[in-house]
Amino acid sequence: MLPVTERPTAKKSVVVTVLLFGLVPLLNAEILTGSTSIDALLANPILIIVSLPLVLVTYAAPLAILGDLAVRFRFGLRTIFLSGLIYGIINEGVFAKTLVAPYWPGVQFGNFRFLGLNILWLPSILVFHAVVSTTVTILVIRSLWPERVSESFLERKHYIALAAVLAVAIAITNIVFVPLIANNLGYPPPFEPLPFLLLLLLSLFFVLLIKKSLAQKPPVEGSRRRTPAIMYVLLGAGILLLANIANRFALAVAGLWLAVTVTILFGYLFYRYFNAMDSDTEFTKMKTFLVYSTFIIIVLFAGLGGRQPLSNAVAVIGVALELIFGWRASGNPNQ
Repeated sequence: MLPVTERPTAKKSVVVTVLLFGLVPLLNAEILTGSTSIDALLANPILIIVSLPLVLVTYAAPLAILGDLAVRFRFGLRTIFLSGLIYGIINEGVFAKTLVAPYWPGVQFGNFRFLGLNILWLPSILVFHAVVSTTVTILVIRSLWPERVSESFLERKHYIALAAVLAVAIAITNIVFVPLIANNLGYPPPFEPLPFLLLLLLSLFFVLLIKKSLAQKPPVEGSRRRTPAIMYVLLGAGILLLANIANRFALAVAGLWLAVTVTILFGYLFYRYFNAMDSDTEFTKMKTFLVYSTFIIIVLFAGLGGRQPLSNAVAVIGVALELIFGWRASGNPNQ
C-alpha cells in the first residue's frame, strides 16, 4: 500500500475529471440499461433540472473519490470491485432506496423481502454496480484520459466538497422525492432502521475484505505467464451472460434462495476475474480496452428492449465513441 502521493496536478481541471466520473457511468449504467431515459427527460424538462443533476452527483462524487483513492493506495481491480459493492449500497440503499423500498418497480419480477430488504434485488444490483458502474468506469477513464488519473487528482478540500455535495443530494432525495413517491403509491416512506443497520454491517464486511485485498502482495514480475487478451474477453462475456441466465433459471426452477446463492457465486467469479487481471504482470492497454468493451457491448444489447428510440440512439453513439477512442488510445496491442 502506498502512502498519500504528492499533491494533485493543478493544471488538469478537477471539475472536468469529476464530471467524467459521473458521465461515464451515467451512460453505461443508466442510459444503456434504460434506467434513465433521454426521451423521458426531454418530455419532462423538470427532470433535467432536478433529477438528472442528483443522479449525476451520486455517480460523480463517490466514484471520483474512489478513483483518487485507487491512485493514492494502488488499488488493484479486485479492490476496486470490492469498493464498488459499497458504492452500490450508497447508490441503491442510501440514495435511491431500491434495496429497501417495497414498491420499487425494478424488483417486480420477484419482490421478495427479508428483514426489510429486497433480498433478490440486493446481490444482483450490488454486483452490477461493482462491475459496470465502478470497475468499468475506472477502466474507461484510465484508457481514454490516463493523464487525468495517472496521479492523485483530489486535495482534501475536494474530498470535503464532494462529500458535502453528495450529502445534499441524498438529503434532497430522501426529504422530498422518496416520501413523495412512496405516498403516491400508497406506501409509508422506507426509513425503517433494521434494513439500514444490516446494510451498514454489510458495508463493514466489504471494508474488511478491502483491507485484506490491500494487504496482499502484488505479483512478482515474470511470476505468471501472460494471459492472452481473448481469454479476458471470453471469460468476461461468459460470466456476465451466464450470471443473467443462471439467476433467472434458478429463480424459476428452485426459488428465491437458490437465485440469491447463484448471484453471490457469480459475484465471486467476477472477483476472481478481476483478481486474475491484478496477477497478470503484462496487463496491457489493449487488454484494458478489450475488457471494458466486452462489458459495455453486452450491456448495450441487453438493454435494447428497455430503451426508447432517442435513448437507443444516444446509447449507440456513446458506446461507439468509447470504442473508437478506446481503440485509438490502446495503441499497439503489445503496449
